[in-house]
Amino acid sequence: MELRDMKVFIDAGHGGSDSGTTSLDGTTLEKNINLYVANKLQSILSSWSVQTNMTRTGDTLVDYTQVAGISNTWGSDIFVSIHCNAGGGAGGTETYTTRSYSAYDNDLANRIQSRLVTTFGSPDRGVKRTDWSVLVGNNAFCCLTELLFMDVATDIAKLRDSAKLDSAAMAIANALDSFVFANFHNIPA
Repeated sequence: MELRDMKVFIDAGHGGSDSGTTSLDGTTLEKNINLYVANKLQSILSSWSVQTNMTRTGDTLVDYTQVAGISNTWGSDIFVSIHCNAGGGAGGTETYTTRSYSAYDNDLANRIQSRLVTTFGSPDRGVKRTDWSVLVGNNAFCCLTELLFMDVATDIAKLRDSAKLDSAAMAIANALDSFVFANFHNIPA
């Protein structure tokens, strides 16, 4: 089995009336960064013949409590939610999975975390556990990544750099590919 045999659901966090967090100067909104990276990731995966779906492709708000159900109804194999963080002091990258995570969820989160830390050259805040609604009840292998911090000067500079965001999308795509190869390459499609 290869990545192109999997269905990947991409969640661009926030949107519409919910901007998420903002940069300290108020000019950069989390929802826009999340959508940019999600759209770029979708484009990369589609070019690799991977079947994808997204919670949003424009500036709309999807009820967070419905996201896991939407993912399940579509039959997602892998679910990735993309966000940015705030309130982190020194900044950095962190990735979350559910408190009741499987070994696969943990592996997926660690692969994405490692590649994003390398791509951004950011402090590694690690993989953490949570009960956020987009993850809980999601039948797919799932994680939520917090790319960088919107309120840390070195992080926001990277989040405003489209080349860095393109590289982040590629890092996530490569992590997904690595995850599937490491765990499922001996399983027929």
